[in-house]
Formats: sequence, C-alpha cells, structure tokens
Amino acid sequence: MVETVAIIVTAVGVLLAGVSLRGAQLQRNRQFESLYVQRYWSLMDRLSYEAGKRAPYETLGENDKKTLQQYLRLCEDQIEMRALGAITRSTYIIWATGMKGELQREPVKGAFAEAQQDNTHPLVHLRALAQSDDFDPDERSRIVRWLEGVK
Repeated sequence: MVETVAIIVTAVGVLLAGVSLRGAQLQRNRQFESLYVQRYWSLMDRLSYEAGKRAPYETLGENDKKTLQQYLRLCEDQIEMRALGAITRSTYIIWATGMKGELQREPVKGAFAEAQQDNTHPLVHLRALAQSDDFDPDERSRIVRWLEGVK
C-alpha cells in the first residue's frame, strides 16, 4: 500500500514538473516573440506617410525603401526562427498571414520584387511562404513541438 502511494505521488510530481517546465518554455517563447513585434513596430514607425498609404515602391524615398528591405529581412528572420522552433505555431500563423497579405500590396510588393531581382538577401523562407498556402518551416513532429511549447 505504501509503495503504491509513493508511486502515485512520484508520478504526480513528475507530471507537475513537466507541466511547469512546459509553461516556462512557453513564457520564454512569448518573450522572444515580443522582441520581434517590437522590431516590427520600430520599422513601421520609421515609414513615411506615403509608404503607409500604400504608395508604389518606385515613388518612395531611399529611407522608406531601406526600411522596407529591412522589413523583408525581419520577415525572413521570423520564419527562420519558426524553423528552429523558437516561435509558437499560433504566433507564426498570425505573422505568416500578415506577411502574405503585405507581399500582395504596395509598397511591400515592390520591395519584395526588387529583393528577388537583387538577390543580395535570398529570402528563401519568405519566397516559400509567398508560394504556399500552408508553409510551415518547422518540420519537427507535433509531439516534439508540443513538448517544447511551440506546437
């Protein structure tokens, strides 16, 4: 009887420790994701009124063009971090939906076209996202992703 209770208490303790570790991992992921959100808004705040009104890329000044190219690299970095398991699926879906939408509208559309021609920054992941309806670069199993808190 005492052995049975000890086994049950141990099992519950291990389960609670696992839940606690998973919660801590999820919190770390959220803090990491928050850094990307801050970078995004920092870039968006630097854009001119014309860029915000969806002016054609070609008509923008050099500062706006540079900021939009930095935005594309930020997107590429976000997708790369998802591939490495540092971004949760729920956040990635929101980000990917936003990225795909932006790639269809000026001035981001023009910046993306220029970046693809320039090829200085290949934007491999962003290109894959633009060409797919359900691109998720994190190819690990669902169980591994769940255990790591990124689903």
